[in-house]
Amino acid sequence: MKNICLIISYDGTDYSGWQKQQNALAIQEVIENALSEVTGEEIILKAAGRTDAGVHALAQVANFKTNSTIPPEKFLYPLNNILPGDIRIEKSFEVTDDFSARFSALLKHYRYSVYVGEVLPATMKRFFSLYSYDIDMDKISDAAKVLVGTHDFKAFEGPYAQMPTSVRNVTDIIIKYENNILTFDIYGEAFLKNMVRIMVGTILKANEGRITPTEIEELFESKDRTKAGVTMPPEGLTMVEIKYDWEKFRI
Repeated sequence: MKNICLIISYDGTDYSGWQKQQNALAIQEVIENALSEVTGEEIILKAAGRTDAGVHALAQVANFKTNSTIPPEKFLYPLNNILPGDIRIEKSFEVTDDFSARFSALLKHYRYSVYVGEVLPATMKRFFSLYSYDIDMDKISDAAKVLVGTHDFKAFEGPYAQMPTSVRNVTDIIIKYENNILTFDIYGEAFLKNMVRIMVGTILKANEGRITPTEIEELFESKDRTKAGVTMPPEGLTMVEIKYDWEKFRI
């Protein structure tokens, strides 16, 4: 039995997220159905991260086990013939049996994209959120610096989460503002539910002068979700890249 890795891009607008659900269409379900059609097997696909409804990916990583005789690097062709246009298999290849898209990941990179203005251009609707305040990059930078490092991010966790610990390590936050587009590139080993979107909401709250860097730092101790920023809309969020030790796992 082979362990096959897929690199997947998708526009998450019309889906209930990555993970299969009983009463809504999820990206995992669509790809698993396509894989079953191609292989004739019941396939279970395991991903690096469970993106929420409306969230996108440039390079989601997932793996599955199969007895199929299809060459590993050829899976993308029949799959892309079956899949809808808003889900694409970018690459397929064989990995070692112990590779796990989720547990073998070393670093995750997400990007949150904001259009700053009064009206969101129609062509940006699916991939940007609208923000109608003046931008103070000093305030934004000072707030972001507090969030880098290993902290208890309970105040930045969405509802109904069931993780055993809310301690996470954010390794870097890179923020750029040009031509009305504000982007937050956030890197970390793992993230809580809604964590990136709440972090961005908190940084923008600081931009508006409604929370200080010191008050953000106090959230690690208080764990008070109500004092952090809003959960930003899902459409602005994209999973950009997951890093692995490919020399160890790729065959």
